[in-house]
Amino acid sequence: MLHTAKEAGKPVEEFSAEKSAKFLNLADQWNISNNDFIRTTEDRHIAGAQEFWRKSMANGDIYKKVIPDLLCWL
Repeated sequence: MLHTAKEAGKPVEEFSAEKSAKFLNLADQWNISNNDFIRTTEDRHIAGAQEFWRKSMANGDIYKKVIPDLLCWL
């Protein structure tokens, strides 16, 4: 998003707000209902993501691991 905003000559916050507005508008255009729209910059999203991360760590779902000789072929 940072790269695309710079290409458009806009601050990231403004560019992001425009994109969010377009997604909200699409829901109206396509007659799709939703009960909530959350941006990743909202405090409630940050708090929820942090809680998810904490619980995942506590449950052992997230862990560090060294994988020797890992290759990535493109």
